[in-house]
Amino acid sequence: MISCGRCLAQGYPLHLAIELQTYQQKKHVRDAIQQFLALLKKGYSVHDVLKALDFPHDVCSLLYYAEQSGRLADGFCESGDMVLKREKHKEALQKLLRYPLFLIWMLFMMIYLVSSFLFPSFKALYESMTIDLPLITKVILAANDHIAVIGLSILCLVILLLLAVYLFHKLSSVEKKITLLLKIPFISSYIKLYFTHYFSFHFGSLLRSGMPVHDAIATLSKQEFTTFFQTEARRIGEQLKNGERFEEIIRRKPYYDKEFVHVIMNGQLNGMLGATLFTYSETVLAKMEEKTKVLLTVIQPATLVLIGGLVLTLFMSILLPVFHIMNGL
Repeated sequence: MISCGRCLAQGYPLHLAIELQTYQQKKHVRDAIQQFLALLKKGYSVHDVLKALDFPHDVCSLLYYAEQSGRLADGFCESGDMVLKREKHKEALQKLLRYPLFLIWMLFMMIYLVSSFLFPSFKALYESMTIDLPLITKVILAANDHIAVIGLSILCLVILLLLAVYLFHKLSSVEKKITLLLKIPFISSYIKLYFTHYFSFHFGSLLRSGMPVHDAIATLSKQEFTTFFQTEARRIGEQLKNGERFEEIIRRKPYYDKEFVHVIMNGQLNGMLGATLFTYSETVLAKMEEKTKVLLTVIQPATLVLIGGLVLTLFMSILLPVFHIMNGL
């Protein structure tokens, strides 16, 4: 997509820019490009073709706005960059989780072996000696005696939780889902950054192309890729028609970052709202990426500490009574 965008920026017609991407590609990629060209010749727009070819919704959405604002070349480059960044984050997450997942598998194997062979032997030994066991050992032995019930209970709880999430996802409106997510601390800040970036980037792009505010809001309301922003744009459009100020409308919304209102006011004051929002969207995106990096760097150590704590607990439950016996000899 980046290569196609560069070709468009150099003045190539759209069909030729896309057709140039078939060279040195695998057969399934060439077939997809030919299908892309065939749909374009039938009169489909670029974002409709991408939607028909099952491209991600955020890519289709970005190309929709790029077509509306006359920045198709930039849209291809930006969507390509977005996909590359997503793949890099996915690859980094897989690398970070590979070792912890291996340790989790080893932990479950160790729990199985300890509960099946080691604990029964130690329990028989402790009962024959009638010694007073430490609390941690009593808890672990009691849990081991009911491990099947505990495992079944956890499985049922997970199934019920997944069922509740599924029903909530299917039956609740988009606004209710977002309102619930905004109550979760870490997720709340990430969602606000995402919504702020999405709105400032696309709305700013439309304004930079020369669209008036009302027309840009109308364009946002016509897209079909993000239901929330389609509804949100319609509401904002109605409020603008009623004479409300744009920054006051945004101020009342709980979905955006607090400083977003000040950015809008600054852009309006300088007569550069489109450029200001577009630049601010890049700042927000950088902040989102930084939060993602922090999260990825925390996941592995946290997992290792958790697994280490569980292993230490198991060994303490075994060794503490042994030390008690040795001291009594």
